[in-house]
Amino acid sequence: MTAILLPFRAQDVTALAGSLFGTAMARAANRHYLAMPILTHEPRHSAEKRVSTAGTAIAAGAVSIVIPARDEAANLPALLQTLGPYVRGAGFVRQTIVVDDASQDGTGAVARSFGATVLRLEEVDRSDGWLGKPHACQRGAEAATGEWLLFLDADTQPQPESIDLALTHAVTNQLDAVSILLRQRCETLWERLLLPFAYQQFFTGVDPGRMRDPNQAEAFFNGQFILIRTDVYRRTGGHGAVRGSIVEDMALARALKQVGVPLETLRGEHVGAVRMYQDLQSIRHGFGKNAYAFLATEPQRGVTVALSSTCNGLAIPLIALAASATGRHRHALLFAGVVSWLVNAMLLATWTRRFGIPRAYALLQPLSALVFNAIAIESTVRSVLRLGLTWKGRTYR
Repeated sequence: MTAILLPFRAQDVTALAGSLFGTAMARAANRHYLAMPILTHEPRHSAEKRVSTAGTAIAAGAVSIVIPARDEAANLPALLQTLGPYVRGAGFVRQTIVVDDASQDGTGAVARSFGATVLRLEEVDRSDGWLGKPHACQRGAEAATGEWLLFLDADTQPQPESIDLALTHAVTNQLDAVSILLRQRCETLWERLLLPFAYQQFFTGVDPGRMRDPNQAEAFFNGQFILIRTDVYRRTGGHGAVRGSIVEDMALARALKQVGVPLETLRGEHVGAVRMYQDLQSIRHGFGKNAYAFLATEPQRGVTVALSSTCNGLAIPLIALAASATGRHRHALLFAGVVSWLVNAMLLATWTRRFGIPRAYALLQPLSALVFNAIAIESTVRSVLRLGLTWKGRTYR
């Protein structure tokens, strides 16, 4: 083996090894995702227990929906229309609270037109140390009267039965908190190019086995859909415990697990969708805000994702190295680069299919990796130099 590798330059061997590592991590990401539990219509326990426990919770008017919203006038109508009668406290939903977080686009007026309760916040209402979303969630929770809190992002479109299913799952399985992963809607070129790759890379750092182990700290929530018992939320400090975190959903899950709260994050692509971004600029700002914060607050997982995303984008460097090599090494590097491209495209196609995106976009995998890593590098540089990262008119350092 040494005799075969010896004629190659050090950078050639490094790129080849990195490419193999990136491919292995991409395969692991899909395994990790498929190992996540799925929100189903049938809970793990008996049908009788489902009826008795969930029926009691539903009859009690259990849920208060809290929607933090900053400049979300364009997104709120779809969400509130989807929720339909629940906005007015029908069935097991006691109230729907839209927290208008100093919006400038008429968010509050839109929410009122659909019958939601609106809590208006101004910039001066937020104390030092609080970031915008944790503060909005906390204030909304303080105004809630239900036995359960459901935090929904304004750009989500959960099916109405998703609330029933999540509540039933939590009560039946004796969980105090449940979070649901929704299907990602991708409509523009940049969404289709970057979101599947970003999700793939995120799940390289997820270990479902460690998440299920109450003795391990690993946990995460999807902040777009979090259901939690109100008394547990308040007893543990709620979002106040993670008030300064940019990735507050990750921090909240870890904080709850560390004090022994039984929780679970489940796949729920079949019960709702979300469209987080509309163009490259919003993706750049959204990813940029979270990328370095994730690395700083979740160092082990952050390093795993950073290494994976870097190595998963080595097809083009391998092909470039082939141009400067000679003889059979040129052909070997070119072959390795093309194989890396095609194999990683095939692995990414699993995610494009999951997101409802034509598989042909997976062939742009090297470009996906290049742009994603450029955004991550920008996030890191701006964070380290304390230049600030902008999201919805606010600067985060």
